[in-house]
Amino acid sequence: MQINDKAYNAFLTMFGDIDFSKSGYRPPLDEPLIFATLSGKTINILSKMGYEMRSNTLLASTQKQLLHGMRIKKQKAGRSFTKDDFLEFPKHICLENLYMGINARAEKEIRFFWDIGLEKAKYVYFNLGGELGTYGITNIEMVKISKKLEC
Repeated sequence: MQINDKAYNAFLTMFGDIDFSKSGYRPPLDEPLIFATLSGKTINILSKMGYEMRSNTLLASTQKQLLHGMRIKKQKAGRSFTKDDFLEFPKHICLENLYMGINARAEKEIRFFWDIGLEKAKYVYFNLGGELGTYGITNIEMVKISKKLEC
């Protein structure tokens, strides 16, 4: 998997000045923000495990997707990132952090976990179309029930 540094720089440009404790309208993205491109080898491994990707890119198409994990409800529950965590999360979408799992709607998804501790871990999830689902802080149980991609 290739990490797209452009995503990190775009995050800094788009969100570096936002106060996440307040809500407000943000314009739609001019073009999708690509976080990573999955290699052919990775796509083949995922396919053999029953994860048929519809795209080889992991991306967000709207600011609603990008800000979904920073909702006030999630902040109050202590499950959102800090601003620094949010700005840095594109750097953690890498092959070493790749897991697979099933979401609450019984759909397969691609998961990335990092800063895995005894009780909590940071995460970002993408659907099989490569679209960003959500991200934040979760219980360690989610890491344990997810299958790590072994390359």
